[in-house]
Amino acid sequence: METFNNGIVGTCKSYNSTKYKIKGWYFFPGFSCLSRVNVLLTKTSITVAIAGGSFPFQYYYSGILSGCRDYPYVDHAVVLMGISLNTGMGNYWIIKNSWGTGWGEGGYIRINPYND
Repeated sequence: METFNNGIVGTCKSYNSTKYKIKGWYFFPGFSCLSRVNVLLTKTSITVAIAGGSFPFQYYYSGILSGCRDYPYVDHAVVLMGISLNTGMGNYWIIKNSWGTGWGEGGYIRINPYND
């Protein structure tokens, strides 16, 4: 076997058992279906695709992120955990990222997707 960085390069094990199945999916063009998103969030979290390669997202540490529309690539999947509407801080999505608790607000980010 070949080694790399003190690890062993091998083959992945193949498992024939299915643990998770996708029961359905929805496409929400833009933000016109906000009421549907709110209903879904009462039952589950939602996987969304965002522009994770943008500088403001990459280096986010706190607050409500707004204004990343100049980055043209949707290149990162995150989990939409909740929506905060009509608060004193404005409207924002609560999103969990996969980069660990050292990024953002303990691994989370608040994004205002409604305007720049």
